[in-house]
Amino acid sequence: MERKKFLDKIANSEGIEKTNALMKYSRYLQQIDPEESARLAKQVLEIARTENDVQLEMNAMIHLATAFFNKSDIPETEHWVNLLIKTGVKNKLAKALGTAYAIKSRIALNQNNGTLSLKHMLLALDYFLESNDQYDLMSCYNGLGIIHLMKTELDEATHYFQLALQVAEEIGSEARHSIRVNIGIIQQDQKKYKEALESNFISLKYFQETDQKTSEASTLYNIGFCYYQLEDFEKSFNYLEKSYTLSKELNEQYLISKRSNAVATNLIKMGKLEEALPYIEESVELAEKYDLQWDMALGYETFSLYYKEKRDYQQAYEYLQKVLVLKEKISKENTQEKLAELEAKHKTQIYKSKSSELDKKNKAMSNQISILNKSLQDLNNTHQLLKKDFQEAVNKMNTQDDILSSQSRMAVMGEMVSSIAHQWRQPLNIIGILAQSIGDAWDFNEVTGVFLDKQIEHITEQISYMNETINDFRNFFKPDLIEEFELQDMVAKSLKLIDFTLQQADIKLETQFEGNCSISGNPNEIVQVLLNIINNARDAMLEENIPDPYIKITVKPEKDSCKISVFNKGSALPPEIKAKLFEPYFTTKGKDGTGIGLYISRMIIENKYHGKLEMENLTGGVEFTINIPVTV
Repeated sequence: MERKKFLDKIANSEGIEKTNALMKYSRYLQQIDPEESARLAKQVLEIARTENDVQLEMNAMIHLATAFFNKSDIPETEHWVNLLIKTGVKNKLAKALGTAYAIKSRIALNQNNGTLSLKHMLLALDYFLESNDQYDLMSCYNGLGIIHLMKTELDEATHYFQLALQVAEEIGSEARHSIRVNIGIIQQDQKKYKEALESNFISLKYFQETDQKTSEASTLYNIGFCYYQLEDFEKSFNYLEKSYTLSKELNEQYLISKRSNAVATNLIKMGKLEEALPYIEESVELAEKYDLQWDMALGYETFSLYYKEKRDYQQAYEYLQKVLVLKEKISKENTQEKLAELEAKHKTQIYKSKSSELDKKNKAMSNQISILNKSLQDLNNTHQLLKKDFQEAVNKMNTQDDILSSQSRMAVMGEMVSSIAHQWRQPLNIIGILAQSIGDAWDFNEVTGVFLDKQIEHITEQISYMNETINDFRNFFKPDLIEEFELQDMVAKSLKLIDFTLQQADIKLETQFEGNCSISGNPNEIVQVLLNIINNARDAMLEENIPDPYIKITVKPEKDSCKISVFNKGSALPPEIKAKLFEPYFTTKGKDGTGIGLYISRMIIENKYHGKLEMENLTGGVEFTINIPVTV
C-alpha cells in the first residue's frame, strides 16, 4: 500500500516534482529493496548530469552508495563512495564528504575494524559540523555511539547516543526509535534486561509497521539476547531465529555469522544438538571467509560446547584450544594498540619540546631585525602565524592513533627547519646591511626620497622571500587537507623546501615533466613522501662520497595512472637490505636514522592513494618509483 502512494506520486508529477518523488521513493526502498532503490537513484543521477545539477548529483550518489551498502555489495559501495569524495572535493560539498566517510566508517565497522571505523566517523563529523545539517549530525552521533559500544567504551557510547537522541527529538525524526534500541544495548551490557526488552519492543513495532527490515532484524536479535540472559530459551530461540532468517533474506553477510551462532548456542541450551550443528558450521564458515576474528572465536567456542554436550571431550578440547589461541591473538593486538597510544603521547611531548625550541629561535630572529621600520611587522606577523599553526599541529598530534606517521612527519620537519634556518641567514644579513646604510645616510645627511624608496624596496623583497619560505613550511602541516592537485606542482614544492640542503651538498638536480598528472587527496602527504625519498638519496650519496652526485625526478602520465620516478647516483643496494627497505624501524644510518620514513611513505601511497612505491637497482644508480591510479 505504501509503495502505491509513491508510484502514484511519480506517475502524476513532472519536472522537479517528479525528480523529488523518485528520490523519496528511492530513500524509502533503501532497506526493504536496495536493488530497486539503486535503480531509481541511477535515473535521478542521469537527470542531474543532464541538467548539470551538482546538488542533485550528490544526493543521487548518496542514495546509490547507501543502497549498495544495504545490499552488502561492498565493491560497488566503495565505487560510489569514491565518486562522492571526488565530487565533494571538486565542488567543496561538506555534506558529500561527510556522508562518504560515514559510509566508509560503516563498512569498516561491519568488518570489525573499530579503529578505522572511528577514524572515518570522526572525519565525517568534522564535515557535518561544517554543513550543519541536523539529520546528518544525528546520524553521525549515533554512528559514533555504535562504534564506541563495539569497543566496549560504554561511557563514550552513552554520551553520543544521548546527543543523537536529543537532536532526533528536536527535529522530530523517527530515527529516535533506532537510537533507543542502541541505548537498550547499553542496558543489556549493564544487565538491565527487562528495561532493554521494553525499549526494544516499542521500537520493533515501529520498524515492522514501516517495513524497515534491517532495523527489525537487529531489534529481534537484541530481544532474543535479552531472553537468553533471562534463561527463557524458548522465547530467545523464537526471536533469534527470526532475526537470523531476516538477515539471510537481506543478505547481510557480515551479520549472519553472529546471528547463526546465537541460534546454535540457544539450541544447545535447549538440548537440540543435531539442530544446532548446521547453524554452527555456517557461522564458522562465514567468519573464516570474511576474517571476522571475534565471530570465529564465538563459533569455535560453540563447537567446543557442542562436542562437550556430545561427550566428545577430545574434539571439545581441540576447539577450546582454537578459542584460546585466537583470543590471545586478539588480546595481543588490542594491547599493542594501547601501547601505541601511550607511545604516541610520549612522542607528542618530544614534539612539543621541539616546537618550543623553534619558537625560541624565531623570537631571537625577530629581535635581530627589531630596528627596522614598520614594514618589517609583516615578518613578525608571519612568525605568529607559524607559532599558531605549530600549536594546531601539536593539538592534532594529541588525537592521532598512528605514532609512526607522527614520527615521520617530525623527522621531515627537522630537515626543513634546518634548511629554513640556513635560507634565512642571507636575507637577514642583507636586511641588517640595508638598515645600517639607512642609518649612515641619515648621519651624513644623504637621505633622499629615491634612496629611501630603493632601500625599502630591497628590504621588502627580502621579507617577501622569507614570508614565502614560511608559508611553504606552514602549509606542510595541514593533515586534513583534501583537494585536487597536480603532481608536478608537489615535486616543485618539495624541492623548494629542501633546495638549500641540496645546494650545500653540491647535488645536481634535474626535473622532467612529460605531461599533466592530476589526482585527488592530501597534497602534503605526497610532499612528505617525496621529501623522505629525496633526503634518503642525498644522505646515501654523501655517505658514500659519490662523485658528481645527481638526482633526477620525472613525472609521467600513463594509461590509468601517474608515475613519479626519483633516480639518484647512489650505489646499488644488496638483496638483504633491499628486502627490508620498507620495513618499520629498519635503517642503515645507525643512531642518525629512525627507520620509519620509507615505511610511512609506502603506507601513504598504498593506503591513501591505492598505489605502489617500489625501488630498483639500475645501471649507475638507484630509482624509486611511485605509481598512483587515476580514479575515473
